[in-house]
Amino acid sequence: MYIASQQSLVFVILGMTGDLRARKIVPSLWYLFKHKYLSQQTVILGFSRKKLTSREIELLVTNSLSEQTQSNQTSEELKVFCTFAYWNVSYYIYDCAS
Repeated sequence: MYIASQQSLVFVILGMTGDLRARKIVPSLWYLFKHKYLSQQTVILGFSRKKLTSREIELLVTNSLSEQTQSNQTSEELKVFCTFAYWNVSYYIYDCAS
């Protein structure tokens, strides 16, 4: 059972391919998920300069967790975590000419 509150949560990650996401943000979200502090209406929006496929997002998330967490997570737990929240990555265009 997840948290009693079923309010929607939205996390916005700027720099989805960056170091801060890998070292701090994804492991923190994993902790919240693992201890059932996230609502099932959780949405995670990531922004990156690169276009990423859903498979690439899954690899980013699982690699972050395997490198940064000491807990042994099973592949089933990781699969649930990757599909638990709606991971949506959009890309942005930086135009320095304007």
